[in-house]
Amino acid sequence: MREQERLEPCFCGSGRSRTECCGLKGNRVLDFTDFKLGREIKEIRKELYEFLLYDLKVLEKGFAESVFSDYMDYSDLVFDNEYLELFLEWVVFSFKMEKGKTPFSRFLEEKKKTIRPGLYQELLRWKKSFLSAHRVKEILPGGTIILQDIFSADVNWLSCSQIPEVLEVGDVMIARLLAAGNWNVTFLDPLVFPDLVEKPLFQDLSGMRERMVGWGFSYKSWAEFLRNQEEIILTILCACFEESQREEENDGELDREMGLEIREFLNQPRTDLGHKSPRELSLSKVGRETLGLFFLRIDRGDYTWKGVNLSEFSGEIKTLLGANKKNQGEHSWEVESYFAEACLLARRMARYHFPKDIETALSFWEAYSLNKKPVFRKKGSWAAAIDYLVSRLIGYNETQNEVAKIYGVSLSSIGRKQGILTEFLAEEYKKASFSSRFTDEKGCFSDILWLFDQSRLNPFN
Repeated sequence: MREQERLEPCFCGSGRSRTECCGLKGNRVLDFTDFKLGREIKEIRKELYEFLLYDLKVLEKGFAESVFSDYMDYSDLVFDNEYLELFLEWVVFSFKMEKGKTPFSRFLEEKKKTIRPGLYQELLRWKKSFLSAHRVKEILPGGTIILQDIFSADVNWLSCSQIPEVLEVGDVMIARLLAAGNWNVTFLDPLVFPDLVEKPLFQDLSGMRERMVGWGFSYKSWAEFLRNQEEIILTILCACFEESQREEENDGELDREMGLEIREFLNQPRTDLGHKSPRELSLSKVGRETLGLFFLRIDRGDYTWKGVNLSEFSGEIKTLLGANKKNQGEHSWEVESYFAEACLLARRMARYHFPKDIETALSFWEAYSLNKKPVFRKKGSWAAAIDYLVSRLIGYNETQNEVAKIYGVSLSSIGRKQGILTEFLAEEYKKASFSSRFTDEKGCFSDILWLFDQSRLNPFN
């Protein structure tokens, strides 16, 4: 970090000399880029994100007027989409609201009087930002990435608080670079693709720029073209997403089917396990010691089921059988009746469910009882409804009538309470969408949200 000359423009970006801005007369002024400005911009990005989510109607209207609406449903984008952050960035910097102002312009107007002039001048540069594709040239220690724009060949330095582990030199990063002194930052996490997309992306955009020249549009630089024709690169990216999403949906059907196949295998009695099934052993304190050898054989590739070597699913099998439990049954029950219902639920679910399924159900009951505080007299109706709902989400074919007989409750009580529980799941699913997906303080409630996400019971599907 070098000392700044007396009459040199201030490093904060205000355009004034250092003696008229951040520096005091007679004092040395150092480059603020790495510390003061960095801290300020980090806080501004946080405030900007909160400002954006303050009025969700802006997001809905922005979606309706964006190219995203041609390729995906709003619920798909908001609740389960890797392009969500790209959409949010587009709304912040490009969506024109009343009087042609973007949310960022409005945010900057509100902040102008409360931030120092140097920071304000730096943020003004963000108005000229644009979305582009960058090749990762070098990854340096300390959270620094050197990028080269694949269109203009301009080299930029990006400062990241946390570099993704999967990022490699040569990858293509789709990002809107925002000025931060001598560096750049991004508002949200950028999209990263393998280097295979660089050539087709460059060809597609180059061809479109040439066609627009033929239509009478002329741009002096790639920056000008991308700034004014942002919807073109978004359209290309959304088309790529639509194709990959179609492939993922097909894979998802296979994964769900394979999950049921694995459960079937784990329910089969085995001679090497004393004529007990792995599931039975997992629910017995004595049997869990024998399971250790079973896991070793799984990892070694000794077992196949319907032509599939189960070593490929070793992690899933261990999780189902409770070897990778998150909480080991640590729950909080406010009243005795909730605890009694949990005990009944765990005991009755052991008839054919796995330790992970039981833990998922208990975490669900804990979250619901703490949140909604249900009042009830008859024991078993809530446990039966949760048992039935979890079974449906997994894909089991057990009927309400069968569950009602096991718990000694009426069919109508199961149906009514299952509807209430499904509505609660939908509420929690919606809350989880704008934060890290399906995470919570307890750690296990996310499991049933994931099952809900995959099911036909989800109203957002």
